[in-house]
Amino acid sequence: MRRAIPLTASISALTVLLAACGGASGGNDSSAVADPAGIAAAEAYLASVSENPSDIGLTVPLSKKPDPGIYIIRLQSGEPVAKLESDAMAAAAQVLGWRFGTVSVAPNAEGPQQALQSAIAKKPDGISFSGAPSSAFGAATIQAAADAGIALLGDTVVEDPAGPIISTSVDNATQVANWGKMVAAQFVVNSKGLGHGATFTLSEYPILVAWQEAIKKSVDEWCPACKLTEIDSQASDIGTKLPASVVSTFQRDPSLKYAMFSIGDMTLGLTPAMQAAGLTDVEVSGETPNEGNIEAIRAGTEAGWTGFPVYILGWRVIDMWARHFNGDDLAPAEKALLPLQMITPDNIDSVELNDAGYYVGVSGYEDEFKKLWLVN
Repeated sequence: MRRAIPLTASISALTVLLAACGGASGGNDSSAVADPAGIAAAEAYLASVSENPSDIGLTVPLSKKPDPGIYIIRLQSGEPVAKLESDAMAAAAQVLGWRFGTVSVAPNAEGPQQALQSAIAKKPDGISFSGAPSSAFGAATIQAAADAGIALLGDTVVEDPAGPIISTSVDNATQVANWGKMVAAQFVVNSKGLGHGATFTLSEYPILVAWQEAIKKSVDEWCPACKLTEIDSQASDIGTKLPASVVSTFQRDPSLKYAMFSIGDMTLGLTPAMQAAGLTDVEVSGETPNEGNIEAIRAGTEAGWTGFPVYILGWRVIDMWARHFNGDDLAPAEKALLPLQMITPDNIDSVELNDAGYYVGVSGYEDEFKKLWLVN
């Protein structure tokens, strides 16, 4: 999960090769001509998302302070960003006097269903899941949650709520489309409207495919002379097989000069692999940066990343739970997007980070939530 997402089987070398060869779109031939109007539009959009966000994006308070003692379980995958979201949810739950726990999702096809079954057995009031589509949990298991009176809440997914799933709006396709547009804008501007880039995603998570599609849509609009090659990878290859796979993609096609990743964790181990292959002129960017990506922007070795406010995301999920258990209208929270900011070398020294180097986005976000929750 950009994000909190479960792991599955490794992608085969053949699949990577087919994706690299068959997923190209756009122009970028020797006679291609850049579109000045498109570049200007991309520049204007990039400027509009470069300033620090001023607030969390949510202003409607709860009708009352939530009752204490609510028990929430989160199904947690193994990526570092997944743990960060869980940590944020735990901190938010503590503010409300709630219990919070996690159940690990095994990195295999049965993992999501088994994790949900384990969570149901713990008899919580609500269960959160992230990244994986609800179909991964199995209809019978979801019905078991409903029969037990346990509500479900999904974030970072691209489906509508149904059955016991009360909401799927936080970090949804609309949110991710904005992040894709931001990455596309930088690609168009930095390539001067003539770039050939590869977008790397994890198709096992539909929300990350939505990000890839958003990049293509914006590039098609702004940059008819640009070209994109779409690459599908697997989360289980992160930090192991993926760096070599990325290197192979760029070695097969020397015209590729831009690499865009759907989550920063996909770049773990990438820098030394690219350097060893002599691929030092490839520009790296993406969404959901980890602290290494942030530092790479500062060092000038990566071009830019969308700020992914994972801590605010965790608090937003607890906020949605609070509105649900209060009986409040969910619509105001469902319409509110997470803060938007593109982190680049031009603004890296002013963006809001925590001591560990992770992106925060909004200073004092906790106090904004406490005010909405009527908590002193």
